[in-house]
Amino acid sequence: LNIGLPGNNTQWNNNEAQYTEEIQLQGKALNDKLTYVIGGFLEYDHPLGDTLLGSAALGNSLAGAVSEFHFHIATRSRAAFVHGDYDLGDYVEGLKITGGYRYTFDEVSTAARGLSGSDTITRGPGGVATNCTGVFGTDNNCYQSAPFAHFSAFGWNASVEEQLTPDLLLYVRAGNAYRPGGTNLNVTPQFASFGPEHITDVELGVKSDWDFMGVHGRTNADLYHSDYKAIQVQNLVTLTDAAGKVHTNTVNLNAATATIEGAELEATILPYKGVEISPHASYIFPKYNQYPILFSPLGAETPFLYVPKWSYGITGTYHLPLDESWGDVALSATYSWYGHQYDSVSVGEIYTIEPSYELLDVKVDWTNALSYPVDVSFYMKNALDTLYVQGAVPIYTQLGFTSLSYNPPRMFGFNVKYRFSLNSSSETATAAYTPPPVIA
Repeated sequence: LNIGLPGNNTQWNNNEAQYTEEIQLQGKALNDKLTYVIGGFLEYDHPLGDTLLGSAALGNSLAGAVSEFHFHIATRSRAAFVHGDYDLGDYVEGLKITGGYRYTFDEVSTAARGLSGSDTITRGPGGVATNCTGVFGTDNNCYQSAPFAHFSAFGWNASVEEQLTPDLLLYVRAGNAYRPGGTNLNVTPQFASFGPEHITDVELGVKSDWDFMGVHGRTNADLYHSDYKAIQVQNLVTLTDAAGKVHTNTVNLNAATATIEGAELEATILPYKGVEISPHASYIFPKYNQYPILFSPLGAETPFLYVPKWSYGITGTYHLPLDESWGDVALSATYSWYGHQYDSVSVGEIYTIEPSYELLDVKVDWTNALSYPVDVSFYMKNALDTLYVQGAVPIYTQLGFTSLSYNPPRMFGFNVKYRFSLNSSSETATAAYTPPPVIA
């Protein structure tokens, strides 16, 4: 929604369509020791019309009126993948290996039109547009467009896991993924596009079921190490137009490398019948190996943006002691805490750190309602109506103000699901495979 603009300030500013399709060939081979999936994936995203963004602040600073920006961004992603699991139990009991490979093609088309003082073009002598906000790569209809960007890369994953005992599993996993590049608008040609990011990671984990003094539980824990290359970072650049006038713009560039290490822990504890307690915690330590001094005076000591070092939470669930014919009714509440995070490293910026915050969500699930294959649930997110900053546009040093965005308010809703069951004699279908991720 457009908030804070004169006139109709509640109009929708974004309307998009997304199409996805996936085809898979699943099977078994080598005396059913090998399970494989071969497939392809397609995703196409495009706006239905233009995405509209209005700015009274920018308009006032540029021409004493509101500025209207129309964006048109379309993306397409295509991939082919293969994945397999092989059971080595004949050689070492409980041993299994997994491997996958994916090749992805991504395309991005970006264009925008910026108008100052009105959402229509005003023209001077000779039909020349006079209220375009764009300077570089802008035509006489105030449209800016970036070169059609193409990116492609491979991704892979491999893992070894061993079921040491019926209650203890150890695994080692490694993988490589990439995040597509993109384009910058209203810049000179050398800054028109930026490339993809690449990340390679290794993970060591354990999954354990246990009993202690009659209390049953499950614990999952892992440690990971990631090498992050060609990181997309933002920087202010100074550009000079044909008339010699100087302009400042923010661009994305591939200019950094980093190492990311961390640990995750989650557990489920069943202290009493019908009661579940599920704590979780995460620690992440990202560290730049290379970060240009030109972009930040801190260099490699520059903090990662929008990454809380610590986060943790706990979920409590109580299953009502009802007769089985009524189905299962579960009441649950989740408390979550997220540490502070940086949103800017610009010198002179007035808002650089988003404080820590906490949330409470509640939910009621009724499964197999009245013995029918129907599930009903009620949920309430942000039950305490907590207010916190979840994003910022730190442009104080350029335009004299910084814009903050806040979290959604308390929300609640209902879900109803009907489950169509297969014939009881039918063999359970093979679970659909989720291909290796494109984005790290």
